[in-house]
Amino acid sequence: MNKLLEEGILTSSDLKEIEDVDGFIKFLKERGEVVATNTLYLQFKEKKKKRDFGNSLVRIKKSFENSNRKLSIDDWVKYYNSRYNKIKKILLQREDIKDFVQIKDLKGKPSTIIAMIYNIRQTAKGNYLVELEDPTGFVKGIVTPKKNSFSQMKEIIQDQVLGVKGRKSGIFFFVDEFILPDIPEKEKPKIDEDIFSVFISDTHVGSNMFLPKQFNKFIEWINGKIGNKSQIDMAKKVRYIFISGDLVDGVGVYPDQEKELEIKDIYKQYEKFTELISKIPEEIPIIVIPGNHDAIRLAEPQPVLPNDIVKNLYSLSNVIPASNPSVVNIHGINSRGVDVLTYHGYSFDYLVSNVKEIEKVGYEGADLIMKFLLRSRHLAPPHGATPIAPLPEDFLVIDQVPDIFTAGHIHKAKISKYKGVLNIMSSCFQGRTSFQERVGHHPEPARVPVVNLKTFETRLIRFG
Repeated sequence: MNKLLEEGILTSSDLKEIEDVDGFIKFLKERGEVVATNTLYLQFKEKKKKRDFGNSLVRIKKSFENSNRKLSIDDWVKYYNSRYNKIKKILLQREDIKDFVQIKDLKGKPSTIIAMIYNIRQTAKGNYLVELEDPTGFVKGIVTPKKNSFSQMKEIIQDQVLGVKGRKSGIFFFVDEFILPDIPEKEKPKIDEDIFSVFISDTHVGSNMFLPKQFNKFIEWINGKIGNKSQIDMAKKVRYIFISGDLVDGVGVYPDQEKELEIKDIYKQYEKFTELISKIPEEIPIIVIPGNHDAIRLAEPQPVLPNDIVKNLYSLSNVIPASNPSVVNIHGINSRGVDVLTYHGYSFDYLVSNVKEIEKVGYEGADLIMKFLLRSRHLAPPHGATPIAPLPEDFLVIDQVPDIFTAGHIHKAKISKYKGVLNIMSSCFQGRTSFQERVGHHPEPARVPVVNLKTFETRLIRFG
């Protein structure tokens, strides 16, 4: 495309007027040019990432765009350096980070380091040995039951970046306290009218466990056809819908999945999904991100769904694609609007089994999962929590504090608040699968959180 601009065949103003995106992509390919279809389609589809629907306004503030460049082992170093530097910047803004030194400069006096947790193990005497790393070196941290840091170990996990207070003695650094980057108290945005946003996830269209009756009830409600007077009045004021991944069930996602598929063709799964959501009023923007069942790479961050697979979906004028994760600003008409951090949640399975504070309640602790991630300022701190693309920038750092944090994946709806941030775990529209039975997971489908953006009051509407 750059060649076209250089040769004078197209101007920047010409690009803004292009409507037939698919025809333009075909034209570029015929010229033998390399085309990043996802990026190009997103560029035109969103008209510079800001979409005005009259009574609704959507702006994509943060969405990953795949560069398709070749990755190397050095990118892992850049990736973790990016994480360290981003969270270090957050930590240095805290008032309780004093006497900061690098590990190489530690002396035998009270100090604070900013380190990544390299490894954790418990000793025979019941102490914790925590290996700490920064760009200047390593030090072995000792956490004893007599220190506050010992009780904090329930929320400390590998690869977190955090502040560590203590004193070095010999080769050890005796830890007094851990300081998580955490989020500051967030002031509720000022929206001057009663309007609503709906949050759903994990529709899993194509599965023989998909719940069409319940989903169609949701569609009828959003069109104001069913519900009591209060619910119908609410439906009339819905201005935004978020769908946090796993739009379809996919193909070959887990062993023997084909036995549980009603639609075995991935293209037809998306066609059916498109048919269903096309019944949503076109004046309501629908923000969609992918999940681990969708037809996209598993490694996070996941780019927007590719146009060649979901062409019909993108032909709907009110569908706005974003990456997993992404930050979307809604209703910034007469105010700063509401910032929504939307993430599918594939890392949650790992956290449920490996973070002591969450492990004791399991998937019932959706509120604890979301609080843990906000306090860690990262969506998947441990290496291995989710497949990761080693990029020069760690896109999973929560560097923008949202007003609303929404996710899915665990098929349970739960609403909570932490420091002014509204945490919304969306439900699903799929029954219990054989895999969920094997791992003891009990989904709660067809429960839809609806948020009043003026008051932040949230209701959970059940459609099954």
